[in-house]
Amino acid sequence: EILTQLRYRDGQSTGYGSRLHYTTEWAQQACENGFLINCTPTLGGLSICKSVTFMSENPSLYPNPKMWQAIDTIRHSESLLSATGWHFLPSGHVSKIEHLIAPGDIIAFTSSLSNLDIAHIGIATNGPKGIHLLHASPKSKKVVVTRDPLPVYLKNQKQFTGIVVLRPVRKSAISG
Repeated sequence: EILTQLRYRDGQSTGYGSRLHYTTEWAQQACENGFLINCTPTLGGLSICKSVTFMSENPSLYPNPKMWQAIDTIRHSESLLSATGWHFLPSGHVSKIEHLIAPGDIIAFTSSLSNLDIAHIGIATNGPKGIHLLHASPKSKKVVVTRDPLPVYLKNQKQFTGIVVLRPVRKSAISG
């Protein structure tokens, strides 16, 4: 039940088009439902409004045949997301706020692609040099903790422009 509330628009699974395909859309709904707190604005995040159209412009990247049936719904959600915008912390600002990121925070990496919101996510964890990232590494093809602390890792990833920091709400109301 909680997974349905987190993964589907308005908590209703009515097919492929009702899934929250974009991370910013998922995060906005999770914040509205009390599962997450978006820490990015309070950490000094900048407002961004981007035309998010990656899925509808690249349907061949999605082998699920249901994608074609849901293309109008996906375009509609892209339109709403593009009009809403969100906050992000540019790469160069992350070292200044790293000490405010808590282990367990979800770190979403904003994409350098003009039509995509988030390109990757991971979980903040304590490491030997500060906050590191636990993530499914595309390069290693497994879950790893970054060798470098978050600001250094981010600086070396040209496909990312910054981060969004999402904090899970730790309260018993979620389980009941």
